[in-house]
Amino acid sequence: MAVLAIWFVGGLFVDGWAHTHNKVDQSFFTPWHALLYAGWTANASVLFVTALVGRSRGQSWRTALPPGYFLSLLGALGFGLGGLGDMAWHEVFGIERGIEALLSPTHLMLAVSMGLLASGPFRAALRCRLKSQLPALISLALTLSVITFFTQAAHPVAQLWGLGSLHNYRDDDFAATALVLGGAIFAAATLFALKLGSLMPGALALVFGANALLMGLLNSYVYPLKWALAFVLGGLVLDSLCAALVKSGAQTKRHVLAVCTPVFLIGAHFIASQIGVAAGGMIWRIHFWMGILVLTGLSGLLLSVLSERETA
Repeated sequence: MAVLAIWFVGGLFVDGWAHTHNKVDQSFFTPWHALLYAGWTANASVLFVTALVGRSRGQSWRTALPPGYFLSLLGALGFGLGGLGDMAWHEVFGIERGIEALLSPTHLMLAVSMGLLASGPFRAALRCRLKSQLPALISLALTLSVITFFTQAAHPVAQLWGLGSLHNYRDDDFAATALVLGGAIFAAATLFALKLGSLMPGALALVFGANALLMGLLNSYVYPLKWALAFVLGGLVLDSLCAALVKSGAQTKRHVLAVCTPVFLIGAHFIASQIGVAAGGMIWRIHFWMGILVLTGLSGLLLSVLSERETA
């Protein structure tokens, strides 16, 4: 299911790339949609066949699938219904332009359904404690990527914030809000990863690196490989910190990593923006970018505190 989810979510990003680079026309029937819906068909087929086998053994729909996958089955059904609705929407109202594609009601239904489906391996790992964390981490990276796809204005790699000539927005107030939102999303992903227990080496580099490499497809100017690799490096630093905190208490580890995740990732983005850029690097002064890092770290700490369990 993790491998099939790569196909499915990969189809979403290829379709997003086509929209970003003006490769679509006014038709629903495009090669990009074909890849996306073929991925959905593969995922849905495995889920429905497995569910039918379980039903033939007398199990309920909820227990016919392995633990964690019932919501994925609902997501597959919802995506199919959303796809029919999206086709009708396009035929009546035409193809969305720009940010409209992120706000279309049928696209939002597809987003929620895709998230439910792609997160199945992660939920399964929480219930079954598999020997390998890899399927769960792939699932987490893909679920994170669905979220950041629909909040792409908040993602540094998609927008290259701080380089005034290389992103679609010019308002620094909006940039500050977007980066704090993006940092909170990154911190939340780390907090979810820690639910798996002691993370395997390279876990956070995998989650955030894969996400950044996918988000680079949505940059309408140039593929930002350097900035995507900066996220991989930031993830490796977080993995090293996670290993160094192995003897710390669980709450301390959560708090530290929740603070450091957005600081390290967005900080790595700022460093990449400052090094080797012909335009002269970031346009922001230290007051602005340092404040962003502090605020994103505080947002991560707040999420960590709010999500910790009460103990008797």
